[in-house]
Amino acid sequence: MSESKAADIDRDIASIVSCEEGLPIEPIERLIAAGEAALPKINKALATSKVHPDRDLLYLAVILGEVRTPASLPALAALLCKPDFGEVLMDAAAEALGKFGAPAIPVLLELLAEPDAKTRFWALGALRRTRTPAAIPHLRTALKGMPDICGVAAAGLADLSDKDSIPGLYAIYEAFPATNIWLPDLRDSIACLAGQLSFPVDSPRDGDWRVRWRRRPAWGWSPEPSALMIAYVIWDSYTSGRWKERKLAKDSLLKITTTPDRDTDEPKNELCAECGDKILSVAALPVCPELAYGSTIHQENLLQECLKDGITTIALALDDLDQELLYGDHEWEDLPDDGRDRWLIAQKTYEFLLLEGCRGAADGITRLREIRSTLGALWGLPQEELVNDDLLAMERSVEAGLGLPEKRTERRAIKIGRNEPCPCGSGKKFKKCCAGRVQ
Repeated sequence: MSESKAADIDRDIASIVSCEEGLPIEPIERLIAAGEAALPKINKALATSKVHPDRDLLYLAVILGEVRTPASLPALAALLCKPDFGEVLMDAAAEALGKFGAPAIPVLLELLAEPDAKTRFWALGALRRTRTPAAIPHLRTALKGMPDICGVAAAGLADLSDKDSIPGLYAIYEAFPATNIWLPDLRDSIACLAGQLSFPVDSPRDGDWRVRWRRRPAWGWSPEPSALMIAYVIWDSYTSGRWKERKLAKDSLLKITTTPDRDTDEPKNELCAECGDKILSVAALPVCPELAYGSTIHQENLLQECLKDGITTIALALDDLDQELLYGDHEWEDLPDDGRDRWLIAQKTYEFLLLEGCRGAADGITRLREIRSTLGALWGLPQEELVNDDLLAMERSVEAGLGLPEKRTERRAIKIGRNEPCPCGSGKKFKKCCAGRVQ
């Protein structure tokens, strides 16, 4: 490796571990592209973390999970042996190990032999996340041999559709006292294997590190917790005596395996309380036909403002949004509802465009225009019904936070269908006249 390339890697690592705001997408991307060449320096940064306790190791773990070469396995395994570093870092390391699939299993089995229960919890969570049939026998062993963390193994068996494990799962469920913390997980795993319950499917956001690991104000400037992390927090509270015990009624195996869960019903399309049409997700925002055109105009205007301010990439736009809160006059908790809505609309827009493959703000504008040109097809309406000057006024509604479903239901007491005559007396249909101005 040339000296200049080595210096570039050092510089990128330094900027990542010292990052206090936003998500350093570009240096992370460069280190991922460098691949194995960057691993010795990343591993060194991880190994010297005790010497530099102020370093943030989260994104280094994310990089190792993206590079996914055998040389990164020991460093990730070493992180799981340091649960005191915090559950966010443990979650990132477990997720990174899970991405390796079967090649990570030998390392994870070594960790499952560790005496520390927290290390074993995260190792079992990583084993679940490998989502490979090769993990099934080891998950079965953990289910029987590690009752203190058996709920994680149960969920892994459900993920892998191991129906043969139903009798063993129910035997443990039946043997546990009614106050055991894992009873709901065991029951849900059995129901899932019997086809009566569906675990949530990962979204594109869950799989893209540029969105998955962004720190969010609603979570105290931490990434949104995964199901595994939530389970860990509850389990840790339970084992440390901070969890208030409660008795749960147990069901028979017949009831669990034959009773459909109400959450598995086919989702019903939410209808707009004002125009009666379906609410659909358009460029990450829930809108009806009356709002769709104006919402994409508003999203485009957000990007136009970024360009005016010299913010040329989507990644920088997201970082600027974070800085707006970090250095603004109000904390997240102190923002009024419409202020939070405006902020979330911008964040959802930028993250959607990242997932769509847009790097530059100009690329995002192009993509939004493409979406806007086909809006009619989403509702089976002629495109011209959604495109007119009056609907541009809907931009103001979205800007005020009214593009979110919970706000729209309270905007107007009088319900006027969009095909009814406009109450202003113009003779036009309401949708082509004052729809955008009536609050």
